[in-house]
Amino acid sequence: MNNSYKYYYMGLFDRLKIKDKIKFKEIPNDINLDNLEWQSKSIDYPFMNYYKLENNRLFKRERKFRKMSEEELNKKAQKNGYENWEEWENDEDTIFPIEMWKNTVDEEWWTDTNYNGCFTFYTSTHKLDEGDDFVYYYNARFTDGELDEIIFLDKK
Repeated sequence: MNNSYKYYYMGLFDRLKIKDKIKFKEIPNDINLDNLEWQSKSIDYPFMNYYKLENNRLFKRERKFRKMSEEELNKKAQKNGYENWEEWENDEDTIFPIEMWKNTVDEEWWTDTNYNGCFTFYTSTHKLDEGDDFVYYYNARFTDGELDEIIFLDKK
């Protein structure tokens, strides 16, 4: 897999929440960094994980799932305009794999990844202000689990 940021336009990605107060001097001061959604395609495989950078360490969200009760399934169906789960499941217009929707998060916790290496991450200012829409690319370097440096790569 090519880890060059220039190839990160579409596809699966990981989400990254930056909890540390990091000053990204390339991003305009009038943009609230807490409102930015960060993504990466180079932290780890498989994608669609959720990470956070906190206290100069990278944490990964872990989850344990369980099957939903019949009552929970029916409430979910009713939120989507159906009388009950069976009606929703039998609707021929349902286009997603409904079986996976029978699960819910039972437990959630954060695991320190003790990350060692580099990954590219990026954010967009899309819809945050009245100005131009830019994507900002950065590289994070970790040694023995500790963040060493964040390097600005590009703005497009």
